[in-house]
Amino acid sequence: MFHYLTNLPYKLITQFVILLCPFSIFGQITIGDSLNLRGAASAGIVSVNSSSSAETTVLEFEELILELGLDYEKLDASLEFELVNGSFEIDAAFLDYQFNETISFSAGRMYSLLLYEHIDPTRRLNRSNSYTLLEEMVPTLGTGIRGLASTEKGWVSVGWADHIWNQPKSLIDSLSGGNGSVEVQMGFLPFSGLEVAISYGGQDSGEAGPSGQMWNTWISHSGEKHLLVAEYLDFENAGAQDANGNTILENSEYLSGKSWMLLGNYKTSTDTSMTVRLSHEEQDGVQKALKFAVAPSFEYSDNLTFRGEFSRANQEATAQAEVQVDTFSLEGLFRF
Repeated sequence: MFHYLTNLPYKLITQFVILLCPFSIFGQITIGDSLNLRGAASAGIVSVNSSSSAETTVLEFEELILELGLDYEKLDASLEFELVNGSFEIDAAFLDYQFNETISFSAGRMYSLLLYEHIDPTRRLNRSNSYTLLEEMVPTLGTGIRGLASTEKGWVSVGWADHIWNQPKSLIDSLSGGNGSVEVQMGFLPFSGLEVAISYGGQDSGEAGPSGQMWNTWISHSGEKHLLVAEYLDFENAGAQDANGNTILENSEYLSGKSWMLLGNYKTSTDTSMTVRLSHEEQDGVQKALKFAVAPSFEYSDNLTFRGEFSRANQEATAQAEVQVDTFSLEGLFRF
């Protein structure tokens, strides 16, 4: 880690500080009694050193999100914008209707319920995702409907969407030629602080390829100063990689395998915390990776958090040399 600190260009560090200092002066934004605007942004220095390529160090905006919400009696509406390639694009847009104290319905373009770590880096305890090799099997946004029934003992959610996986990006709609997808999640709250969730996602790909499915189970326990998470994943044809770049997905390029993750976060003081994560992913008979990450954070204010991360991933692929990838990042996370 110290190797990266001593080799970061002073110019990048100066730009990083100048970029983040003004964030502390912003505050909560409210618009009337029913309309509210929330947002999150992350920017920082990221240095990557791989045994198979040259070291790279960049200063970048990693994410900028604006969420416009409408809260009117039993109806909530959310519209989320994300900065993509220099312009804002609509990311998620959905309506929530609270039928009664137990049952609610959602419709629109929504995030999947699969996987514990949220896909937005600004909402995770650490910068990187646990899935180093198989990003294609991470669910994307889907358009559909969802029902949720929740009590003090747990919850059940059932939903339909046009797709869960729509990868690779170079072959848009390559996995969405069927009759849509189904997601089911059952959650249990045995006692205070303990949560258990069992989720299933299945997607019909029609004639475009084999249908995909994923079983996802996670258990978490949170207390005043700690959070512990264990997750297990089993997936079959959950996304695909066009490994040879011929724009044709072969059976061997569909992603099937298993993954697990262990994550712990401990609040060392009122303003500081430390997150440690160990994860393993494997595509059957093709490639696998073991990743370790440690991420300290410091809450400068209610809106601004500084977060560092050092991660090491050992990647193995059939008939190829093992690759080691070390990543160091220093970020500022601003939320309002």
